Amino acid sequence: MNENIIYSIILFFVGIFGLFRAIKFLRNPKFAREYIEKSPKAKIWKKMFGVDKATKITRNIFVPLAIIMCVGAIIAAIILIII
Repeated sequence: MNENIIYSIILFFVGIFGLFRAIKFLRNPKFAREYIEKSPKAKIWKKMFGVDKATKITRNIFVPLAIIMCVGAIIAAIILIII
């Protein structure tokens, strides 16, 4: 019982943190561009599409997916607390 509460609290805060970062990425184009330029995870995307196109693809496809996943994590954490 206590383990479920601990896991749900961790899951809830991970979801909140990810949601905050995704929204910041969408709202602040300067942050988005700097992230794409400096992130080693975006290296392949930069090489294939360039920084501008990789930023556009990330903002249009990956960030909305991240928002859906973060909201799902928050809902899962709430369900774990209720059960």
